[in-house]
Amino acid sequence: SLERCRNVGSPGPCSTLSSSKRNLSVTVRNVAAVLVACLLFVSAAPAQEMTGESPPMPPIPTPSFDMSLDHATSSGTIRLLWSVDTLESLPDSLHFELQQASDSLFRSVKTRYTGPDMATYISGLKDGKYYFRVRTVDQTDAQTSPWSQMMEVTVEHHSLNLALTLAGLGGVVFLLTVAVVVYGTRTTERAAEREANKSA
Repeated sequence: SLERCRNVGSPGPCSTLSSSKRNLSVTVRNVAAVLVACLLFVSAAPAQEMTGESPPMPPIPTPSFDMSLDHATSSGTIRLLWSVDTLESLPDSLHFELQQASDSLFRSVKTRYTGPDMATYISGLKDGKYYFRVRTVDQTDAQTSPWSQMMEVTVEHHSLNLALTLAGLGGVVFLLTVAVVVYGTRTTERAAEREANKSA
């Protein structure tokens, strides 16, 4: 007992009891440290695991044009195509927005297409330079991807004089073709008449 250890001069039993108390104290401190570590681990668990929320969605992919970024046309009509390399299939919530501008800074823009397709036709363009860009839009939460690289389209219609010249050449070719056909038909008919007269 503790009283006996105080009265007895021998330090043996008292030393043993003191050592046991120290070991017990160390054990209690170790258990407390383990409990604290467990509490910290639980509190640091992801919020979605505690609340049942789904993990965050990956960033919306940026589309890119599947054609030359410097395009020219003489008809005023062009078909624009783009794709998203990071997606095997396009979710229904993702659509595309195509913008057109008359300057490379897109200070004045016009939306030419919105929808799930990755291609569209642009027509009715007059002579000049036009700039296009496209981005992905998630209709679920209205999030958008960065804009794609800019495409420059140069429209230069054939001049009126050239158009009239080509039309005139086409008319001449048509008249010559008709003349050849008529001449060949008459030649064939005359040859047939001569053969018929010889037989008679």
